[in-house]
Amino acid sequence: MVQHILFEDINWLGALVAAVVAFVLGAIWYSPLMFARPWQRALGLTDEEIRSGHVGRIFASAFVAMVVAAAGFSLILGQDAGIAAGVHWGLGIGLLFVATSLAIHNAFERRPLHYWAINSGFNLVQFLVYGLILGAWPD
Repeated sequence: MVQHILFEDINWLGALVAAVVAFVLGAIWYSPLMFARPWQRALGLTDEEIRSGHVGRIFASAFVAMVVAAAGFSLILGQDAGIAAGVHWGLGIGLLFVATSLAIHNAFERRPLHYWAINSGFNLVQFLVYGLILGAWPD
């Protein structure tokens, strides 16, 4: 029997908080303090190109995607899974689904390995944050 996705099964507030925390960590991860320069070089982008375009739209799109991912993670994790299950699922999804999917794109786009490592590393941290926050969220 197929179980229907019930939006009331999603911890919306927890997902929103998890997305905000992951978004802030992403800002640090992709900043000059951490991996901005090697990431930018791997893409062949200048500083001017990074600042150009619709920066607001880029950040808004990224945040919406993070909220959707956190809501989906909440649905998979369940309401009372706990921190251990959250970390387990965060590692599993981050490594087995996201990092491997990015590896496929990385191979076909002929990007350097460190580009994959930077992006996959962030996504692993992102899903660990989702797991920690949603797993620890009080009922």
